[in-house]
Amino acid sequence: MTENRIVTLRELYSVDFELNDIFAMRQKWVKGALFQRPRPRHLTGIIYLKSCKGVYTDITGEAFTAPPKSIVCLPMGSQYTCLNAECSSTLDDAVIVEFNAVRDDIPFTFGDRPFLISDVNPHIAFGLFNDIIQAFESSVPSPLIVKTALYRLLAYLCTEKARNHQKRYGRISAGIELIEANPLSDISIEDIAEACDVTPCYFRRLFKEYSGKSPSEYRMELRLNMAKQMLEGGESTLEYIAEALNFESTSYFCRIFKKKFGMTAGQYRDSYSETENR
Repeated sequence: MTENRIVTLRELYSVDFELNDIFAMRQKWVKGALFQRPRPRHLTGIIYLKSCKGVYTDITGEAFTAPPKSIVCLPMGSQYTCLNAECSSTLDDAVIVEFNAVRDDIPFTFGDRPFLISDVNPHIAFGLFNDIIQAFESSVPSPLIVKTALYRLLAYLCTEKARNHQKRYGRISAGIELIEANPLSDISIEDIAEACDVTPCYFRRLFKEYSGKSPSEYRMELRLNMAKQMLEGGESTLEYIAEALNFESTSYFCRIFKKKFGMTAGQYRDSYSETENR
C-alpha cells in the first residue's frame, strides 16, 4: 500500500479539495482510561478538548500533552494511544469531527501522527466545532450544512496557520521557497542565508523550527518524494531515477529510499502497481 498524501494545514489555504464521509460526535471521557488506536485511522479526525486533558503517544513512542481548550489533529493512517489524564463531570468533555479530504480524486491528510494545532483562538474554534455538531445532530441533518460548517472550521484553521507562518518565518521565506522549488540544486546554505540577509546559523535554526528538519534533510525528503512519483509512473528504471535526481549512485539511492520508507524502491513500485490494479 502507498502512504497517505500529506498536505499541511498551512498549505491547505491554497488547495482546492472535497470533503466526504463526515462524522461528528460529543465525547465523555473517563479519567485514567487509556484509548488505543492499534490500527491506522481510516479517516482524519480533529478533536477539541473542551474540559479534558489527553496524553497522546504515537507509534514511535513520542508523546505530547493536550490541555483543556486545545485542538488535536488525528491524521488518517496514524496509530496512537491517548491517556485520559483529566476530565470533568459535564455531559461532554470533547467534540470530534472525522472526515475524508480528497484532492484530484486522491485522499490526503495533514500528517502521519497526532499533533497539537496551535496558534488559533480556542473560543473561535469551539464555536465552529459547535456549529458542526449542532448541524450533525439536527433532527433533519443537511449534508450541505454539515459540510459547509466543516469547511468553515478548516478555513479558519488554515488561515490562522498561514498568517502565523508568514509572521514567524517571513524573514527566511525566500530561502524556503528556493529550497522547495529547487530540491536538486546544490546551492549552499550560506548563499541562501545571504540572500535572506541572515546568518547561516540563524537560517538553519529557524528552518529546523519551520520544517522539523535541517535544510539538507528537507532537500533529501523532497528528492525522495519526487522519486516516489517517478516510481508510481512505472516506466523509469532505478538507474534513471538516481541519475535524474542527482543521487551519487543507484545503490545510495536504494539504500536511503529503504531507510526512509521501510521498503526498497522496487517493492514500492510493485506495491503501488498492485494497489492501482485492484
